[in-house]
Amino acid sequence: MHARTLQGTAQPMAYADQKRRKVFVLSEDRSRLFPPADIQLEDKHGNICMVPMDIHGDMTVLDVRQLSPGGYLLKVLGLADKAIRIILF
Repeated sequence: MHARTLQGTAQPMAYADQKRRKVFVLSEDRSRLFPPADIQLEDKHGNICMVPMDIHGDMTVLDVRQLSPGGYLLKVLGLADKAIRIILF
């Protein structure tokens, strides 16, 4: 699993844990929480993927266990012009 950092005003970042099949979304300076309602995961066809999300401390955790390998876009509400590309393998 690979996640690329998004550069933008809010500076959201994503970290992936391949073994546990989870993606962690947080702000670069840990000053802001991105709630699950503000996060959207899309497949390569633009379909929204419904994955379990929860807040742990100052980050939102996406459980991507049931998703197929491939490329996905993680979007944060308010930053519609940019996305973090996530590749599951």
